[in-house]
Amino acid sequence: MKIQIERVVLLSKENEPFILKTAEALLSNTIKKIMLEFPNKTDLVLEIPLFQFSSYVISKIVEYCKIYSLIQNQYPKTNLGNGIVLPTKNKHIENFFKISVESLLKITLASDFLEIEELTSISSRLIAAFITKGEILV
Repeated sequence: MKIQIERVVLLSKENEPFILKTAEALLSNTIKKIMLEFPNKTDLVLEIPLFQFSSYVISKIVEYCKIYSLIQNQYPKTNLGNGIVLPTKNKHIENFFKISVESLLKITLASDFLEIEELTSISSRLIAAFITKGEILV
């Protein structure tokens, strides 16, 4: 089934809109399922309220989706298993994770809710590293 929607607008708990192109939004299995619920939608924009997440967290999720969409075909890949393949040692991804532990935890919760497998996998591994070693490794 072809998805007609061109843009997805994620609304934060502050009601701030964040825009993703369809290709970027499809990194989220949750958003993909929502999009498939509206196969005949004609206005080409889908708004999804995510009022449980702050503007900062949604902005980081959107940033990751945009980065990943841009680089996924440009860099060597690392297979993490379970069908998850990530660009290897990419400076954009590494810079993305230069955040506080509190932010990392919130982003992990949001990525898990949105079913962004790659982001959930990386952030979960970073949290595990923090717990076991007392530091975050990228």
